[in-house]
Amino acid sequence: MPNLQRPHYFNGRLLTAADFQAEQDYLRDRHRRHLRRMHGMGVVSGLQVTVEGRGTGTRVTVSPGFAVDAVGNEIELESPVTVPVAASAGRLWVELRHGERRTGAIPAGLGTALGDVQSAWVEEFADVALVESATAGMVYPGQGVPLARLLFTRGGWRLDRRHRVPRAR
Repeated sequence: MPNLQRPHYFNGRLLTAADFQAEQDYLRDRHRRHLRRMHGMGVVSGLQVTVEGRGTGTRVTVSPGFAVDAVGNEIELESPVTVPVAASAGRLWVELRHGERRTGAIPAGLGTALGDVQSAWVEEFADVALVESATAGMVYPGQGVPLARLLFTRGGWRLDRRHRVPRAR
C-alpha cells in the first residue's frame, strides 16, 4: 500500500479543487484502512435476507442494517429492499454493495463555457445485487458483502443455511 499523503497548508498558498479533493481522499483512505484492519469486512448489524414466493414471483428482501465491504466502505441500508429473482436454476449470491453518484448540478464557474454545469455533491448509497456465478478461486463472486447464498431446489429458491455471512468485529 502506498504512503498516504495530505496537503500541507500555509499562509499565502493558493488552494485549488485538487487540494481539497486530496484532503478528502486522504481522510477517506485513512478511515477505510481503519475499518478494514481493525474491524474487518462483513455485517455489523441487521441485513437479514428472506426469500418469498415461488417461480417467477420469487423475491429476495434484505432488512435494514450496516456493513463494511472489503475495501473499507461503510454501507448502510436504511429501509428494506426487495429484489425480484430472474434466474430459474443454479446458485445466486445476495450482495450488499457500496455505490456513489454525483448529484446537484450547479454552474461550473470560472474557466468554463457559459452554461456548463458540474455536480455539487457525491451521494453514497447501498445497492442490493443478485450475482449468478462465482469467479474461480473466490469465496464469493462480486465486490460487495455476501449476505446470503441462494440455492434452486425442487422448483424454488431457498437460503443456503451452510453459507456463513462474514461479520465485522
